[in-house]
Amino acid sequence: MADPAAASPPAPAAPVSWTPPAGLSSAQVTERRSRGLTNAGGERTSRSVAEILRANILTRFNLILGVLLAVILVWGEPPDALFGIVLVTNALIGIGRMGWCGPARACRPMSRC
Repeated sequence: MADPAAASPPAPAAPVSWTPPAGLSSAQVTERRSRGLTNAGGERTSRSVAEILRANILTRFNLILGVLLAVILVWGEPPDALFGIVLVTNALIGIGRMGWCGPARACRPMSRC
């Protein structure tokens, strides 16, 4: 048999303090700020475009392919450097997944506030 106390909904949390419809006075604002009761957001929840590009272009995999591509272009035959397409494709897929096509797209309008 189920416990009746476990089936009841939890009690609502008591409000920290009541805000009058006209807003707070300067003294009330100062007092609430001194207690740490602000609505300022602490940490960022999204990445900038520059951070997304850096994270997807400057990878160990792309570094290895980039060095090999440079070596082939300097001392080899240009058709042998076609694997450079993999380098560019890898970066574009990562940027698209993390940036414009992924979760950041849903967060972008909120991060502009």
